[in-house]
Formats: sequence, structure tokens, C-alpha cells
Amino acid sequence: MIHTDKNLDKRVRRTKLQLKQAFIRLMEKKNYEQITVTDIVNRADYNRATFYRHYNFKEELAEEMITDKTTALVETFKHPYKRKNMIHLNSLSSSDIIVFDHIMKIKISINYGGNFNQSLDLRNPFYTLLQSSSKKTLLY
Repeated sequence: MIHTDKNLDKRVRRTKLQLKQAFIRLMEKKNYEQITVTDIVNRADYNRATFYRHYNFKEELAEEMITDKTTALVETFKHPYKRKNMIHLNSLSSSDIIVFDHIMKIKISINYGGNFNQSLDLRNPFYTLLQSSSKKTLLY
């Protein structure tokens, strides 16, 4: 379940932030596979019960971190287009479309366990993302 930080209690946000920061600091020194929940909680100065109150395992923490960063990147990228009533796709640069396609493929890969062989429609994730995230008219 994806939460926006604003929906969470201030203490929960602070705890999750500290766990994420501890995880990042540990990844600077160890390989992902070598990091344990105990390492994370010791570095964040919490106990294991606190970790398990928020996450079932470290992979869930890592997935939330990736989702947070991906969402922030997409929102930052979409910002210039939010106030427009109409978006002409052919006026967008090819690099804009390539970036969105890449983001969506990574997001789909994460959501389906990294398996690109799922029967998903990846023909134009950029168009799909823009269409689903806004009520704007898209013109080719």
C-alpha cells in the first residue's frame, strides 16, 4: 500500500525517514544482500519491533524507497505540464518521452517483480501515464 507522507502521523514519518537514511548509509559500506534488519535498526537507533511495525522485511523498505524516488521524479517532470489544459505530444522533446518511458518500464518492472515478460501493454507508457494522471486532452 502506497501512502503519501502527508497522510502519516509525524512520528511515523520521522521513524520511516530515519530507517531509510540508515539503510542508505549502510548501502554505502555494504552490499545490499549483506545488510540485515538488525543492521538497519542499530544504525537508526530503533529496535526490531519498530522496524516490523512499518515493514515486513528489508525488501519492502527498499521498494518503498524506490517508489518514493520514482514518484518524486515523475511529479517533478510533470510539473511544467500541470497547468496546461491541452498537451500536444508532438511538441514534446524526444528526451521527455524517453525519460517517461524509462520511468514507467522500471515502475512496471518493480510492481511485477522485475519480470518484463508479463503480458503488459508497454507500447506507449508515456501516453498512458499522462492520460491516466490528468484530465488533459492529449493531441498527437
